[in-house]
Amino acid sequence: MTSVSKAPWRFWGRLVLYFTVPVGLTLVPASLLEAVHPVCIFRNIFNTDCPGCGMTRAVLSVMHGDLTSALRYNRLVVLVFPLLGYVYVQAIRAEVIKRLH
Repeated sequence: MTSVSKAPWRFWGRLVLYFTVPVGLTLVPASLLEAVHPVCIFRNIFNTDCPGCGMTRAVLSVMHGDLTSALRYNRLVVLVFPLLGYVYVQAIRAEVIKRLH
C-alpha cells in the first residue's frame, strides 16, 4: 500500500478526531477533575499555585458555558480559551488546505 492511498484515511481520521475530542470534553463535567490530586509539578514542589493551575477545569467550564466557574478556576482563561480556539481552527484549516493541494 502506498502513502498516496493512505492519505485520505489520515485526512478523514484527523478531521474526525478534531471534531470528536471537543464534543467528548464537553461531556466530561469539570467537577470530575476536582476529585483528582493535581499533577502540577510547580504546585507539588513549592506548595503554591502556578499561573496555569486550574486551567483545565477553567477551559472545561467555558466549554460548558459556565464562565463564572471558569474565572474562579483561573482568570487567564479569558486569554487562553480564545487562543486555543484560534489554534484549533488553524489546525483544521491547515488540514483542509493540505488536502486540497
